[in-house]
Amino acid sequence: MSEYIALSMVKVEKQEDIYPIAQSFCDAACKNMREYIKENTPFTYRDPKRIESASSLIDILRKMFTFRFVYYPSLKLFCIVGTDYIKEMNSLFPMEWHYQNSCDQDYDWECYDNLGFPEYAEPFKTMTKEQLLEKHDWLDEEDISTDEQVEYWRKSECYKSFWEDKMHVDELLYGHEDSYMVRFTMSPLLFDDDIYHTAFKEWKKIFGKKDSESEEKSNE
Repeated sequence: MSEYIALSMVKVEKQEDIYPIAQSFCDAACKNMREYIKENTPFTYRDPKRIESASSLIDILRKMFTFRFVYYPSLKLFCIVGTDYIKEMNSLFPMEWHYQNSCDQDYDWECYDNLGFPEYAEPFKTMTKEQLLEKHDWLDEEDISTDEQVEYWRKSECYKSFWEDKMHVDELLYGHEDSYMVRFTMSPLLFDDDIYHTAFKEWKKIFGKKDSESEEKSNE
């Protein structure tokens, strides 16, 4: 099964400092609501002009404005799940890191420098063919016979190890324990009726929705 997650990140030394950053991220979405809705509507996988019921629109907006955050205390790394937000939101989490188990994973060594973990990659840069073959018993000698192939598998092993040992990717994707990370969500639309109704109106302005019945239901 293919697994994928994208994270936008920033280094944060103290855990208590992550919550103001998360709030600023939500505030940026609300402040730039029209731009944010337009940019994210394609990811709802629905034709916005064919959304007929208020309940469907409510559900879409709530999901769109619910943000998942993860903090790794041991790494001092604060993450928002997802990338390619609007500029003001992206600026709060300037680094990106993607995990996918069904694609090439030979990320450049500079990626670890950019994340602030240059030392992590060092042991992998000098792994021998024998060490790589031992790590991957399904590899054949011919799969790792050139310098380019050796470098490919060194980088791939570093990537795999980083996500498993540092990012605890299985726990991140499927787990519920918080021994390695602090996870929480924030959704400004759930706790502020004014923000929610503004989002509802902005959607209608963008996509020309004139369903008075839908607006009536949204105010219930």
